Amino acid sequence: MNKFPFTPTGVAEMCKHFYAMNDEALYAVARELGSDLNSWFKNTFILTERQIIYFDNINPQVQRFMAANGEFALANRLPIILLKEGEPEPEPVDSKVANPKPKLAARILPNGQFTPTGEFVIEITY
Repeated sequence: MNKFPFTPTGVAEMCKHFYAMNDEALYAVARELGSDLNSWFKNTFILTERQIIYFDNINPQVQRFMAANGEFALANRLPIILLKEGEPEPEPVDSKVANPKPKLAARILPNGQFTPTGEFVIEITY
């Protein structure tokens, strides 16, 4: 698989690529995201060394939060949106702030089926 740029357009292209898969293949990709966000992220996106270091330093509890929300959004073909300002050159060492903002829900029906709704927005500012 080709990697996608870690840009708003690249994330949209990633969604389009995965959402074109059949359900079984998509669920497998979503499970990978949910079980190992760090590896999935590095295998899916083109990243700079600085981005890799930043991602490696995200608190494990927050990584689990992002993994669970990302897995749900991906498995249910919900929008995953990256809002990202242009990176300043040179990027200041301690200026990047990532703000995951999931707006996901599931309406659970009496027969056990559910209707997923919402989106997973990740906002990055400097």
